Amino acid sequence: MKKLRKRYFLLIALAIIPFYRLFHFDDYCFGDKDLLLIAGLTIIFVIAFIVVVFNNLYGISLRKELFNFRPIIIAGVFTFCLLFGLKFHEKSLFKNEVQVFKSEKKDGKFYEIKLFEDTTFEFITAFSNYNCVKKGTYFYKKDSLFLNRTHKSEKENHLDSVYILNRTTNFLNPKNNLLTKFRIQNK
Repeated sequence: MKKLRKRYFLLIALAIIPFYRLFHFDDYCFGDKDLLLIAGLTIIFVIAFIVVVFNNLYGISLRKELFNFRPIIIAGVFTFCLLFGLKFHEKSLFKNEVQVFKSEKKDGKFYEIKLFEDTTFEFITAFSNYNCVKKGTYFYKKDSLFLNRTHKSEKENHLDSVYILNRTTNFLNPKNNLLTKFRIQNK
């Protein structure tokens, strides 16, 4: 009976491991490299699943045990959660967007600032094969938007901490004129 339990704990552990790349609580980058890692971990899970199922079938053929649906249930839950996670890993499911600002494409990448109701923001840098997201909080003071990043980086040269909102031209202008301007997106 203990060997039986160890098999299922192994399957559950292998099913949980790929999700560490899909849930983002802090600043992150996600791209092709991460998808390849998730695919590799999924292949390891599939191999373990096949071994456990064939071991169960072997036990059935020897009439030592009955067919057990646990590995199939684990694999079904894993598949559903993995597909859901891959589809929605970049979305903030429990936050409502207030406003979105986008920049023009430059050098094969574009920038986006998403403001949420809970006074948090995400600064997204989208490259051709991966995205980087920086998070923080914001507040408005008159026509100025103040962004407080969670992790400040000296090499971050596309995001200012203060922006002036110009509603006549629909632009968000940085205090430092050398940085990227953002256009207000209509919902």
